[in-house]
Amino acid sequence: KTQFQAMQNDRCLNWFANTNKKFKKGVKKVNIGKNKTTSTTIKKKLSKGKKYYVRVKAYTKINKKKVYGSVSKVRQVKIKR
Repeated sequence: KTQFQAMQNDRCLNWFANTNKKFKKGVKKVNIGKNKTTSTTIKKKLSKGKKYYVRVKAYTKINKKKVYGSVSKVRQVKIKR
């Protein structure tokens, strides 16, 4: 389960996780589509006890096109299940 701050307006999030800090291969991506959401359970297969690097990117839809914001700083997390 991951938690984050609620966003303003009609913004959504893309959540990325990888064992490589540079996010080269095997990136696990989750779209979080509602702006009022403050936590979600990531259903991608992440290994217990393994360290992952995580980052998020916000986007909004304008005229049916996605306009992306900047990517967050990379954070290291350890999976607990």
